[in-house]
Amino acid sequence: MIDFENGADELVSGLYQRLTFAEYANMPAVNNGAIGYGMLSMRHMRAYLRGEISTGDSTARKFGRAAHTRIFEPEKYSAQVLVASPCVGIYRSGKNKGAQCSKAGKYRLSAPNEDAEWFCGQHKQAGSEEPENYVTAEEAGHIEQMAESLKRHEVGKDLLLSGMSEVSIIWKHKNIWCKGRVDRLVHNQNSSRSPVIYDLKKCQVGKANQTDAERSILNYGWHRQAAMYRWGLSEILGVSPAFAWIFVEDSPPYDVYVMRCDEETLKLGHSEIQSVLNKWSEAVITDKYPGRYESVHNTGGLPEYARPITSMQSPS
Repeated sequence: MIDFENGADELVSGLYQRLTFAEYANMPAVNNGAIGYGMLSMRHMRAYLRGEISTGDSTARKFGRAAHTRIFEPEKYSAQVLVASPCVGIYRSGKNKGAQCSKAGKYRLSAPNEDAEWFCGQHKQAGSEEPENYVTAEEAGHIEQMAESLKRHEVGKDLLLSGMSEVSIIWKHKNIWCKGRVDRLVHNQNSSRSPVIYDLKKCQVGKANQTDAERSILNYGWHRQAAMYRWGLSEILGVSPAFAWIFVEDSPPYDVYVMRCDEETLKLGHSEIQSVLNKWSEAVITDKYPGRYESVHNTGGLPEYARPITSMQSPS
């Protein structure tokens, strides 16, 4: 659990390029995830910041982390991301008795002076563990194709320009420390070109287009993420970077769609962030963290679709 009450004194505003994700996650500051829960209530936001709301890990999250590392920090990919071999377990009964399982490996068993073995959930061995960062061989293949597709796209040239990848940012707003972690910041202090923030989002086949991208931005609160990253970097760099999303399909044909965030979207995101931070500041000062529905005077019953349709016409 992050100690938000006592750990903030150690924070210093700035850009941090060498922080691991775990180190960044443990920094006692408000991120976009906290803002999202703050849109619900201050009680939700406090629970998130205290680590009481479990966001968990998933296959999709592992795949996303691996793809980010391969695309933005390729020199670290082989050291940080394991590629799971097929399960080496043996079927003990049934029509496949005696045959090797060969399902996707999930649990890794290491032995001294021997190559690690992988097992599926059915054949998991004592002492085997699920690594934090791994992908299956099939997923690794998809990630390589995603990286190649980005390299061939026009945006690939931009990503190779001078800048920083997986950079953590931290700044203070009034009495509140804030943080963000940028996928790629293209910035050259010796150039007249404005900085650009690039944020990678994987998507399903056929979803790399404006309509689906905008729907996801609204549903997942990515407009607040964009506004928060730009705000933080503006505080540190003294200039306002542009922000762009890179949507890339996670299976063939690995199409790419790049969309710059417009000013209206950024302004709305910033307005929502400021509203939440103002409420959070008051909650911290008063030590009162109200829930979403504090009133007892709530009236309701059946949902609208289950209620009979009544005529609004006056009798003749």
